[in-house]
Amino acid sequence: MADCHDSGCRFCGKPTKVFVSSGKHAKYCSAECNYASRDERKAKAEKRSRRLRSSKPKRGPKTVFIAGYCSICSTPMVASLSRWNLRGGSRRVCGTDCAKKLAAQKRRSLASCEHCGTSFIPKESNRTRFCSRECDVADRKEKADNSDGGRSVWCVYFKNCASCGRAFSSRWHGTRYCRAACKEKGTRHRTSSAARARYYGVAHEHVRRIDVFERDGWRCQACGCETPRSLMGLIKDNAPQLDHIVPISRGGPHTMDNVQCLCRLCNQIKGTQRFVDFVEWMNGRADASTVALEQSVSL
Repeated sequence: MADCHDSGCRFCGKPTKVFVSSGKHAKYCSAECNYASRDERKAKAEKRSRRLRSSKPKRGPKTVFIAGYCSICSTPMVASLSRWNLRGGSRRVCGTDCAKKLAAQKRRSLASCEHCGTSFIPKESNRTRFCSRECDVADRKEKADNSDGGRSVWCVYFKNCASCGRAFSSRWHGTRYCRAACKEKGTRHRTSSAARARYYGVAHEHVRRIDVFERDGWRCQACGCETPRSLMGLIKDNAPQLDHIVPISRGGPHTMDNVQCLCRLCNQIKGTQRFVDFVEWMNGRADASTVALEQSVSL
């Protein structure tokens, strides 16, 4: 390689051009010399780094040992001495999955039921005091019976849900539903009938469907089929539904005297007819079918 000077190429030594703006000479005479000089510098750097790596002393084998056993799955944990010293020997789990399980166990420690004494793991938080709903209700009932009858913290009311009929307990006297779904279901039917009664300007009162269905024996008042309680709110032909004898749109009030139990099929066919007209239509249809059957038999 030629000596570096102001007027010659740094790679081949040929004269280089002079920049007009600054009056300085270029470092290389061409692009080929520029690329060749760069490759030569890279080769020298790699040779120097190989020489430095070869001069370093070689490391001996790692000191590996069993650091302990996983507290979740009992798997032996192998670690090197350097990593164990850096971590301070505080490793308890073998991996990420076991670490998540350990964190979940810390959040939900083993608790003891305050009513029956059974050990259990809380589902939500460590503040759970009873192992089941039955123990919770029984404990509240005992404390309510042992109270002096005054208005205390443990005053509990036991009642049936106004929508599904399930027994439940509550600290508030005005609670009518056992859960939010039953409240939405019961309020929707009550609000729609009351709103329509107010819209048409007829009399209305609070009507519980359960009371109407029990009064009618859980049977359709039109066709006489059974309408079991388990089918309430379902899309079945024999599901019980509340019907107005005289529809609200025709001036009928929303009261206990004007409501009855009908199956879903009869209620859909009846529509906005009066119940008397609907029964006459059904009887006429039955008579027509009977006459047609007798004529077919006589033929």
